[in-house]
Amino acid sequence: RITFSRQGASVALGARPLAAWPTMLSIFTRNVCCSVRDKDMRARGLGRGADMAHFTVGEVNLPTEKPSLMAFSPLWQSNVVGIRRLAVAGERVVNVYNLSSQPPNAMLGVGVGSDESAAGTMQAERTLVLEEGHEITAVLFGDEDTSRHLILAYGPSGSSSSSTSGPAQGRHPVRIWNCEPDAGSTDVWRQDDGYIASLEDHRAPVTRIAVSSTYLLTADTGGECRVWQKSRNFQPRAVARLHQSGGVSDLAVDRLFAYSVGGQDLSVRVWSMPEMKQVLNISADTAECALALPIAPSSEASMLPSCSCRLSQLTAVRRPTSRWSGAQASTRNSGIPRGVLFVAGTVADKQDSTAAVCAGAGVLMEWVLGSTPCCQSSQVAHDSPIVALAYGPYDNGPLVTADAWGVFRVWDYTPRLWCSQQVLTEDLAQPTTVAISVDPIQRTVYSLVCGRKLCVWRQSSFADHAA
Repeated sequence: RITFSRQGASVALGARPLAAWPTMLSIFTRNVCCSVRDKDMRARGLGRGADMAHFTVGEVNLPTEKPSLMAFSPLWQSNVVGIRRLAVAGERVVNVYNLSSQPPNAMLGVGVGSDESAAGTMQAERTLVLEEGHEITAVLFGDEDTSRHLILAYGPSGSSSSSTSGPAQGRHPVRIWNCEPDAGSTDVWRQDDGYIASLEDHRAPVTRIAVSSTYLLTADTGGECRVWQKSRNFQPRAVARLHQSGGVSDLAVDRLFAYSVGGQDLSVRVWSMPEMKQVLNISADTAECALALPIAPSSEASMLPSCSCRLSQLTAVRRPTSRWSGAQASTRNSGIPRGVLFVAGTVADKQDSTAAVCAGAGVLMEWVLGSTPCCQSSQVAHDSPIVALAYGPYDNGPLVTADAWGVFRVWDYTPRLWCSQQVLTEDLAQPTTVAISVDPIQRTVYSLVCGRKLCVWRQSSFADHAA
């Protein structure tokens, strides 16, 4: 592990060996458009420079056994101040926490390890325990501007990992619960009682859920996606098979389009909503990848060594979360989305003998959409597959990636992808599940690694780096 410090702020480059990657050590600077992040720093007389990482990270103990799934809402501030909620799920248990009583800074107390003080700020509101023989496969709040409803998908134990395509035995319902403290509601939900809607049409485990202001999308391991209209009691609107081979690895939506990546067909597909008619099919079987790990946005990054890599699978897709950054270049009249799309893939075995990259490495790609989509930047980002990808919590990023060994990296993408921070969890004996959620209003990121604590990433301040 290589580390270096700048005025007390230690940055680690490489939790595990980074294969043959050269490391570019340079000064951290900023080169981005005006944003909430930049305005906030200027308002306090600060500029994010060489001594300032994006986040300061602390830990919080959780009672959930082996947490593996997580969701947060609201992402946007509506006219009515909503309750900030975090849902954390293990194999059979989901706990919903009210975070509105304290800001994220208070959750951390004084640095890492303040677990007792942090526990008091995470008010447990709801709990659901599935019956024996069942497992939770996906969790998400029903809206981006309110945490009123929680959506939960579950099915028979082992069904989500037993097969990547085709139907699985048993029922695979998607159910919606009301999180608000209405009259007659209880703190403990029951699996087969108290929900406000139950969607029973899937015949394979539902592992991906996405929501827009109007629609709910659910996708299963068989590659099937269903669209439900939220304003009409979740009536079905459309059904489409997004990918034939390997199911749906990931799913994202904006106001007009849905974006999916297949587990094995190496394609990024764009669908119009709500009809789910395909409008783009982007082949992503190869990528011209930068091999070094750049830690500055300087023009020298374009001179770093690169090679053409064949990919074996696509693992994640994300559209910019902001309602005015990147995602707003689309109009319904154009029929084609514009702006930026981020995709993660995995390097295949048996590369060309000249390829200086190890099989299984995680690749991060930045695509520019339009009538002729193009890959603007691609980077070997991890030495193992990327299993989690998040955008935010600011309107212009950054991106946060994670691999199954608990290595998190923070990426800016102007003028091209560069790594601005790395966060390491404890050394893990084997790969595990990872989850990331963002809170744009409080400018906070939440992350967890299966069987470990919840990490709270709060916005760095001058005081953090001057200490």
